[in-house]
Amino acid sequence: MLKKVICIDDDLLSLKLIYHNIKTTLFAETAIKFNRAAEALTYLSSCRSDAPDLRPQLIFLDINIPEINGWPFLHAFNAIYRAAFPDTKVVLLSSNVNPAGWIANYPFVIESIFKPLRIQDLLALKDHPGLKKYFV
Repeated sequence: MLKKVICIDDDLLSLKLIYHNIKTTLFAETAIKFNRAAEALTYLSSCRSDAPDLRPQLIFLDINIPEINGWPFLHAFNAIYRAAFPDTKVVLLSSNVNPAGWIANYPFVIESIFKPLRIQDLLALKDHPGLKKYFV
């Protein structure tokens, strides 16, 4: 089981569903929800200290969110936070575009999933090579 995941989505119903499915599948001990990417970046800034328990192992990122959307978030994560979080992976979530091409641009992006994030998606992620070590 993952210790900590971050969920970023401006749709509060989607956030509730993601949280519920994470708990139902025993995917992570803790799921932190943000409805704005800027809030998540602020949280990540606070985790850069010597507090490894605060660091997420996975980020679920909705691509289509207002203000700072998923693409600038990925760029900021890569440029500012990647060195401090070398083991953190990202899963892209989208309701209307397939962001699969972005996986090649950002090696820490391990998957793209069409919303909503379903239980079967989480079960499949448990077998993903980038996450499997947490579920053995």
